[in-house]
Amino acid sequence: MPRGFDHPAFDGPHVNPRALGLVQLSTLSEATWAGRIVFHPHEQRGDEPIWASPDGYAYDVGMALTHYADPDFGDAEPPRVRFVVANGATLQYASTNLWTPAP
Repeated sequence: MPRGFDHPAFDGPHVNPRALGLVQLSTLSEATWAGRIVFHPHEQRGDEPIWASPDGYAYDVGMALTHYADPDFGDAEPPRVRFVVANGATLQYASTNLWTPAP
């Protein structure tokens, strides 16, 4: 069965995120990131998200809360974004690894 969230508690049929017209979060102004719905793909190769896993679609989805420079790399790497998912947990990924509906 396809999964829409990369967590066993959220197993169920979900739409292919490609159908949502997503763009890389890092392509939008940082001032617009907070509050945006973000998707983190199962895998990513460069700028190409891989939404499918052997089990179907697998991705995390949540709402962006804050962003910050990675303390290990500073401005040399894209900002990291903290976002909250449905179960209340927060995750953090580089803005280049998050996708959001086009404005």
